[in-house]
Amino acid sequence: LRAHDWRLPHNYKRVRGDFVEIAPLLKPDFDAVVCLSALEHFGRPMYSFSRDEVQYDQMTMDWCWRILKPGGTVYLTVPCGREHREDKDWRVYDRKSLAVLFGDGWVEEKRLFFLSGMCDCQHDDGVVTEQDADQWEGVPPHVTVFLKMRRV
Repeated sequence: LRAHDWRLPHNYKRVRGDFVEIAPLLKPDFDAVVCLSALEHFGRPMYSFSRDEVQYDQMTMDWCWRILKPGGTVYLTVPCGREHREDKDWRVYDRKSLAVLFGDGWVEEKRLFFLSGMCDCQHDDGVVTEQDADQWEGVPPHVTVFLKMRRV
């Protein structure tokens, strides 16, 4: 949504933006929103916010719902674990906080748990069960959940 220097991989330019500021300017005509490994950082003080915005992830999902066409899809990955926690740079979601994040108006079409980062485990393909995710401490390497959610 804002200018970005796309010269990769060695010449990154950090651009600070705020989806919650931009979203009200957008029309509800998007077919899909892709948010991979980002939502867990929204509103966290390490990412240049002047104050800790505890519910910025929820506000972002509310705006995603508003800018999508009916039937539109959100593709999302976030870290998950045994219990919800927040620190200065990210959140880890549990079952309850994921349910709160989406609330009403969404239908889950796909949920997949996988390992992020190196670990000594018995899951060669990286895919784990939801029960495995419920036992994870939520520290790197961590379990990530991929969700495909459709607006109803």
